[in-house]
Amino acid sequence: SDEPELTRKLLDSTHKSQEIVAVIGQIRVDSADFSEDYDRFSLYEKFRGIRFTNKTVQGIQMARNIASVNGKSANIIEILGHWKRTMMLDGLIRDNPGVIFVIEHFGGYPFTAAPMPDAYLAFLELMASHPNTHIKLSGFMTLCPISPKPTNLEFYWPVFDACYTAFGENRCLFGSDWPVMGDRTAYTCAVKLTRAFCRAKSVTAEERIMGENAMSLYKIGNRQTI
Repeated sequence: SDEPELTRKLLDSTHKSQEIVAVIGQIRVDSADFSEDYDRFSLYEKFRGIRFTNKTVQGIQMARNIASVNGKSANIIEILGHWKRTMMLDGLIRDNPGVIFVIEHFGGYPFTAAPMPDAYLAFLELMASHPNTHIKLSGFMTLCPISPKPTNLEFYWPVFDACYTAFGENRCLFGSDWPVMGDRTAYTCAVKLTRAFCRAKSVTAEERIMGENAMSLYKIGNRQTI
């Protein structure tokens, strides 16, 4: 849900939790109350920003709301949805260098046996051209429509490699997609495959992609309220 009240309840319920160290909330990015809600949530130590689905139609209100996040301590905006729609946000991302944008789930790429389209590579190149944009290596088993899910890295490698090549190991982040992926077996497999990919790329990729990048980006253990 995009309801601010649910975000408030989430922040209240996790305030004293030692297991949950950062929270991404949800506010409609085209809401007239966006700035008021965002500033209210920013008073919570664990609040880091919001996530929105890129189906939202761009307009003046949305542009103003995103711009209002520039330079805030909690300045992360996660983008969920298909990469073709995210590509249309290029201007919005370019115009807000003080906002950290995180593209979820490989940009919603459908992991099939079909060849990767050149347009997807162009999307990655365009998004990676913005230094304030990062990408999550997450959700690939959920996005794969094949049943049973492939469990070999070779199947997923081309898309992993394309994201890594575009963004580099400092702007790629592992994401579990738990509990959406459904069961512990799939989660364990996703972690195993992502680690194997990282180890094949460089001696530092695993530490950065599997933890260090997220800790730095989401200011784990180091966040001041506005």
